[in-house]
Amino acid sequence: KRLAEMLSAKAEEARAKAEDACAKAEEEAAAECRKIRAEASAAKTKLIAEHKREAATLTKLLDAATTEAQRLKEALAAKPSTPSLLPLPVPVPAPVAEPEPEEDKDDGRSV
Repeated sequence: KRLAEMLSAKAEEARAKAEDACAKAEEEAAAECRKIRAEASAAKTKLIAEHKREAATLTKLLDAATTEAQRLKEALAAKPSTPSLLPLPVPVPAPVAEPEPEEDKDDGRSV
């Protein structure tokens, strides 16, 4: 009977240690998970900020290009048409005749 009590106590002690180890492992895993999530969130936030800056820069460039295009359109509309502004005709080259292939000449010599 005493042996059974001692074995039962050892078993209970081992079970308690196993539960503690399991709880500690769960806490460590949860902490690691929180750390990874925080890093991922920070990376996501950084990427979003970079893309917003790039989008703002591209928007400014597009606005500037649109303004310049409008300015050029208005400048062209204000000027009278002159022949110098008209496109010049592009000369079309005449087709080049290909040389006819020379026929093999028999010089009368035998091989």
